[in-house]
Amino acid sequence: MTTNRSLRHAISSLSCALACNGGPGGSGDAPDPDDGRDVEEVTVPCDRIHVGAGSGAAVVDCDPFGMSVELADGTRWTAPGSADPALGVIAFAVADRLNPNRYYDPLDPRPSAWIRPGRVISAALERDAGGVVTRAALRVEAPPQVGSALALDLRWGCRAPPEGPPVCGVDVGMTVEDPGAVMFSRLSWSLDGGEALYGLGERFDHPDLAGRKHAMQMEIGGTDSGLNEVHVPVPWIVSTRGYAVLVEETSPGAFDVGATDAAAATATYASPAFSFAVVTARDSWVLAGEVAHRTGMPRLPPMWSFGPQMWRNELEDRAELLDDARAIREHDLPVSVLWIDNPWQTSYNDFTFNPLQFPDAPSMIRELHDRGFRVLAWSTPYLNTSDDSHVRAGMNPNTGGLYEEALERGYLVRLAYGGVAEMPWTSGKLGGKIDFTNPAASEWWTELVRRATRLGIDGFKLDYGELTPHLFGSRLNLRFHDGRTESELHAAYSVLYHQAYQEALRRDRPEGFIIGRASTLGGQPHVDCIWPGDLDRDFSDHREPNAQGNPSVGGLPAAVHALQSLSVSGFPTFGSDTGGYRGGAPTSEVLVRWAAHTAFTPVMQIGGGGDSHNPWDTSLYPGDWVLPAMRKFMKTHQQLVPYLFSLVRRASAEGAPPVLPVGLAYPGDPDLREDGCAYMLGERMLVAPACRGEDPRRVRLPAGTWVDWWTGEVRSGPAVVDIPNPIDSIPVFLAPGAVVPLFPAEVDTMVPSIDPAVVYAWESGGALVFRVVPAQEGRPGEGRVFGPDGAATDAYLSVALDGDCQRFDRVPPVVSTRFRATVIEIDWRVFSGSPPSSVGGFAPAASVDDVFAGCGGCWFHDAAAGKVYATPIPSAACR
Repeated sequence: MTTNRSLRHAISSLSCALACNGGPGGSGDAPDPDDGRDVEEVTVPCDRIHVGAGSGAAVVDCDPFGMSVELADGTRWTAPGSADPALGVIAFAVADRLNPNRYYDPLDPRPSAWIRPGRVISAALERDAGGVVTRAALRVEAPPQVGSALALDLRWGCRAPPEGPPVCGVDVGMTVEDPGAVMFSRLSWSLDGGEALYGLGERFDHPDLAGRKHAMQMEIGGTDSGLNEVHVPVPWIVSTRGYAVLVEETSPGAFDVGATDAAAATATYASPAFSFAVVTARDSWVLAGEVAHRTGMPRLPPMWSFGPQMWRNELEDRAELLDDARAIREHDLPVSVLWIDNPWQTSYNDFTFNPLQFPDAPSMIRELHDRGFRVLAWSTPYLNTSDDSHVRAGMNPNTGGLYEEALERGYLVRLAYGGVAEMPWTSGKLGGKIDFTNPAASEWWTELVRRATRLGIDGFKLDYGELTPHLFGSRLNLRFHDGRTESELHAAYSVLYHQAYQEALRRDRPEGFIIGRASTLGGQPHVDCIWPGDLDRDFSDHREPNAQGNPSVGGLPAAVHALQSLSVSGFPTFGSDTGGYRGGAPTSEVLVRWAAHTAFTPVMQIGGGGDSHNPWDTSLYPGDWVLPAMRKFMKTHQQLVPYLFSLVRRASAEGAPPVLPVGLAYPGDPDLREDGCAYMLGERMLVAPACRGEDPRRVRLPAGTWVDWWTGEVRSGPAVVDIPNPIDSIPVFLAPGAVVPLFPAEVDTMVPSIDPAVVYAWESGGALVFRVVPAQEGRPGEGRVFGPDGAATDAYLSVALDGDCQRFDRVPPVVSTRFRATVIEIDWRVFSGSPPSSVGGFAPAASVDDVFAGCGGCWFHDAAAGKVYATPIPSAACR
């Protein structure tokens, strides 16, 4: 072994790019080259190099180069067992000549040849105090067409989650020295025939990625929208085998997950090199959340945004907006947020309210605030050169000089030859895109946005934000202020776009909210919520032929699939247009079935195509059943706010997502993967929307005991059951150990109101209910409640099994100072027979009314319902 200062410096430099971004278990600090740790220079030729020990450790084959990773279950992540040169762990596509103006499609690469790296030329290893190699700096022989050499930096480490075994893995940084005619670089790994894979950002086709190709950029074509609908690409993929793969590269790319070869997955990028990581953990919730630890914790939305939200596709005027606000309260619909959608300004994105459409906008916003509503406005990143005065009376034929100012100051995205890149962005409108890589342009835009936030606008619906890297095979050749092109910024542009609005809200509305259509890897700290854009107003699957014979974007199934794939990919907060958008107003059935789903998602927003999605409008939604059904689901969502917020808050603090596909949550049951419309909302709540209007809804229950949310009926899994599913229902089940905190049913809003008839959540005077399904084994369930500022309140409940009885631990007490009582609703039907004669020291009350009337330490057993209602009790052993 030889050690020297220059070698240590070399390893430190090679490792910095990964270390500074925080690898598994790392603090993000590069090592001190003088910290005394030894560096070993390996004599080559060599056989194998081991980096790490145990879970997540890598084994590098020296001649020829190869790599495998040990997984948590003892199996290995490896390259496909194929002689095809395109399927090495790392491979390069080379061409005889590259046209700089042509777009080379990673979905359909057609190189002159695929070439794998050769042997390891040199290696330097760094060990920890226990002698384990934690880093390796390698130089690998590169074919002449690729470059002079391939430099690899491998780093192994682990991260300890709050509970359970660590998440371990290896990060690999890669550069090509003196790259030649490389069209694509590729990562490949073998697929087990029994595994399913999830993630890759927002996906409309199915949560399980297997058997399909997936683009990592927005492109022309694919559906009748004219786009492939890739709004939130995230190169992060999670397997039921207990591993995840992250590719960190911004150039155009594509994943082929067993489509071309069922035994292989590939990630192909239009660049000479990329960085990647392979991580492993036994717990799917922890593993899926690892992407947040690597790229940024998700933004925690303000609590008011979790209350139901409503909007019209187009508001006629101020009177219509205020009439909607009155109707919402008159019909007892719990709504906290109203959107003002397109159009509302004197010109697109001048942030000045149209005085003919919305006279005296400041007083209008104040009135809505007083009634218990927050207010959002629609926006895009364009300044138009088209004359849009025909859109609505009161709109100007131009931007009032804003476009000319942006042009003069160099604030617009330009073409390679220097001219402004004017783009058609919707319905015949032509505009220039703001160059948010220019700090001056971003600050200028932020100050424009403040025209709205200073008036009291609480947030924004940010439409668009994607860039397509080509147009029918030709590169757009865009140039940004910081020197990057559309190939590097096609997805990341949306993050810069969101940041400009986020800054305006920080200055004027610190508890503001942004719902965006586009984002990408690392964008989750900068947008509160994703909505999937314009889905179809029906039950169609993604790319199912519509009435015109064209491939549809997709309706309710696409929304349910997107929720799951985004949650696995680091974006915990999602809300689709309840009822869909494309094609106009939905049918009554579609509206209500969709609401049944969004009631059980983090954000429930109701609005879309047609005149409105207002359920009281009988001209659109005839029948006397629509309004009651919508009220039921909106109230259900409002009651669930403490539970939903706690799940997203955990995601923002610990990474673990609020939603997982059932097949990933229970990786040992392959049959669960088939139902792409069933998901877990937290570890102990299963939700199965009727994505195609099914009644009954066939549901596959995982192993264990499951309690029906609506009826309390107890079922045992694994089993396939046909659940009666009338129009005002949705199959939802709780598993033992579930603790679901609920607001009282009378809550109208998450926003304070001066109207005494409007019940504000934190001044309701009602009973905060913890719905509990007693745990029969395993760790206790927990339920927490957080205040409107996102901080923990004094309402908390932990439930554990103690012998044959249930014990309630209160740290701090479950009695909340904001409520007159806290009632624990315990479903005892998961046990046989009646509940024990005492529950944690309770004395039985005469009736459930006595429980609510302040009888401390009392319980009431409703034998007919199979439930126990209890008030808070001392933290004592069950006796």
